[in-house]
Amino acid sequence: MSTVLKRISDAINGALERAFYKLGVTIGTYPKTTLVLTTAIACACLVGLVRFQQEARVEKLWVPQDSDVTRHRAFVNEHFPPLLVPGTLLGQRLPSSGDAGVLEASVIKQLYLLHEEVLGSNVSSEGVSYTWDQLGFSRSPGGNVWLSSILALWNFNGTLINSLTTKDILNKLNEANLMDPWNGGAYQYETQLGGIKRSGGVITAAEAIRETYRIIANSTFDSGTGNDLDKRGNEWSKSFESVVRSGQWTAFSQMTVFTIYGQLQENSASINSDVRLLTIGYVLILTYVIVNLGRYSRLEHKVWLSFSGIVSTGLAIGVSFGLCSAMGFFYGPVHSVLPFLLLGIGVDDMFVIVQVWSNMSKEEHEAHTVPERLGLCLQRAGVSVTVTSITDLAAFLVGTSTILPALQSFCVYAGIGVFFDFVMQVTFFAATVALDAQRVDEHRDACFFCIKLPDAWKPLNIKGKWLSRYFQNVHIKALAKLPVKISVIVVTLIIAGFSIYSTTLLDIRFEFKWFLPSGSYITEYYDLNEAVQCCACSLKLTC
Repeated sequence: MSTVLKRISDAINGALERAFYKLGVTIGTYPKTTLVLTTAIACACLVGLVRFQQEARVEKLWVPQDSDVTRHRAFVNEHFPPLLVPGTLLGQRLPSSGDAGVLEASVIKQLYLLHEEVLGSNVSSEGVSYTWDQLGFSRSPGGNVWLSSILALWNFNGTLINSLTTKDILNKLNEANLMDPWNGGAYQYETQLGGIKRSGGVITAAEAIRETYRIIANSTFDSGTGNDLDKRGNEWSKSFESVVRSGQWTAFSQMTVFTIYGQLQENSASINSDVRLLTIGYVLILTYVIVNLGRYSRLEHKVWLSFSGIVSTGLAIGVSFGLCSAMGFFYGPVHSVLPFLLLGIGVDDMFVIVQVWSNMSKEEHEAHTVPERLGLCLQRAGVSVTVTSITDLAAFLVGTSTILPALQSFCVYAGIGVFFDFVMQVTFFAATVALDAQRVDEHRDACFFCIKLPDAWKPLNIKGKWLSRYFQNVHIKALAKLPVKISVIVVTLIIAGFSIYSTTLLDIRFEFKWFLPSGSYITEYYDLNEAVQCCACSLKLTC
């Protein structure tokens, strides 16, 4: 049985090696044509980006689209369109001795001033100006619920509110069977007050107070951001944030604000800040490739060859995005790791090809032409690159069977990206290897091709490949010693045991504020909401 399997393996390897040799010879003979064709194909695939669509809605990312939940949600949204909740303010004032905190009369009166300024704000969207009456719901008691506020206990009557004393406020809150005259039903303390203090069952103070405003939704899906976009609501949210964050509400020790628009903006700011890190990552990888790919001489360093390897990976990423967009697959938040994933795979293939080229003997380089040498290089490196690419591709193909839309789309993007990463490395990058070999044979400068080095020029005796020398001269010799072998096994078992134990301590949690930049005003809202335990269910309403 083993003999049969070996024969099959040898037959497959032999066929692949012969195919890669012919491919290498062809590319080595026509390197410039290969570069033009592969680049043209990649550019043609980019046409698919006209259908590029982002998706950031949770129900579209992580909920199976044929599930009962999705069907029920669609039915509810069709017959009962969701409200937009653009603004929530959360103010804090810590009670001291003889102080009722946010239940002090001065605080409630200032809250009323804030409320009036919010309702008095006009917003403009697409050339149309809107007042609160046009955006909100009925102002009449018993009408539609358009806001949640402690001020409703006094029917938002400014004259009555401005005449209140702290004692009046506490007496009102401690009435038996207190009803909400505005919204109807029993008054819900927990939805508007946080850090409530009681003495003998009687409310004496509170640490935080909350108001939530709602306007009628007028949103449509925006493929550019992947979210439902409400231009009118966004303008109102910006106006609301401006009022709350104006700094004039001095009766509160802290005033925070939350809007859906604000959270999306802060999320975008956090993602945009990662673009800088992405650029730094690419520069570091490029630097590493340049340092380790060639030798330190004007003739043998590989700056442009390294750059071409990065470009070939970029072409593969472009093909992946173009084809997947053309096929209707969306781009989600998790897709942002694709450039790093494909770059890592591409660099690995690139190192394999260059290492095989470098391992060819001086006699082979002298005895064969550039096309023949490239054929021998791909013959020896092609099978290794093919096997690693197939295993990566198989893993992502399996992932496409998932019922989670975000993961399915990601696996399709990654699978196509891995395949074309492989194609670009054995064509585009291989062609640049051939051109670089021609340059070396012509004794031209590695950076400035137009400069031909003198025949008498000799490279400086600078030893490169320090990492390879370390493994050959130090690492391997050390591992061959019995004490070192035993130590490595013991340390490995200790680390494995500690890691297994640590998995039992994993705390599975998710919080929206982890996606926000540090110092964000939305983070301040979350932190204060958590600190005073205000409205335990409120985040579900506003998010």
